[in-house]
Amino acid sequence: MKISLLFRNPNSGNFSIENVFNTLKPYLGKCCNYQISSYSSSGFLNRLRIILEAQNFKSMLVHVSGDITFTNLLLSKSVITFHDFEFIHRAKGLKRAILKLFWVTLPAKRATKITVISKATEDALNKLVHVSQEKVQLIYNPITIKKESRPIQELKFGVDEYVLCIGTKKNKNLEAVIKITQENKIKLLVLGELNSEQELLIEDKALFQNLINVGEKELVYLYQQAAMLCFCSFEEGFGLPIVEAQYLGCPVITSNCSSMPEIAGDGAMFVDPYSSLDIKTAINMLFSNENSRLDLIERGLENCKRFQPQLIAQQYLDLYKEILGC
Repeated sequence: MKISLLFRNPNSGNFSIENVFNTLKPYLGKCCNYQISSYSSSGFLNRLRIILEAQNFKSMLVHVSGDITFTNLLLSKSVITFHDFEFIHRAKGLKRAILKLFWVTLPAKRATKITVISKATEDALNKLVHVSQEKVQLIYNPITIKKESRPIQELKFGVDEYVLCIGTKKNKNLEAVIKITQENKIKLLVLGELNSEQELLIEDKALFQNLINVGEKELVYLYQQAAMLCFCSFEEGFGLPIVEAQYLGCPVITSNCSSMPEIAGDGAMFVDPYSSLDIKTAINMLFSNENSRLDLIERGLENCKRFQPQLIAQQYLDLYKEILGC
């Protein structure tokens, strides 16, 4: 059994998908080889080169993950993984139609099997294109983070003093959390580059800190120091920070919609992301009620056992064997 796992060219600066499969690598064995596209996914010619390059892999099966799903258009046997469809929702008009056709509809029709990382992603896929349910398999993302930590000198808050938010894109609902924490004199640490509108919401800079390009060991430290993770997105394909926080003993507040209840299990406090009162109440409860915090931590540690890399890797291996009949 010979499988090629194909990744996008890393010039994009995004590595979350690669981290998922690098975490699985020790458990997938020698049957899988890792291929990185020689070309960045930009422009028609480069994308055509990516498709043609995949024909050179001497594999019985090619697994395409990430934002180059169109690579399977000329492959006889392929697995594609859909993570989310935010890129479709952001686009409009002709661009949206092209993305839907070449990144979703045609790859989905062409694939031997499709994997999705949450039931929410599967539901979103079904709204975009009709595919047989027998063709689709749910395989969660694994925990990719290790427990090794390194203090970060730039951190100006103390242990259990701050709310941690990760990500600044529109779907992250960061604006609401900034307003709540500023109005209620709560310290907030945000990881990710802010836009100008988000920066304008910060009136008391003593209560706010923003860090970008944080390394993994520093990230572990920030989870461990935080009073809680506030991950109140409107939409997520998976929501990896939820299970990272649970794994590291950080209490989680997250949204009661999209994939978040599915991923968090009973190891989080759920809020309506459209309700500032809901979010404020949850934050205040975790700051004031130590028993609730400890209970949430314990339930989070239990929930994240579902996402151990060896369990997820075995599901992929079973899928490959099913396709190849071995």
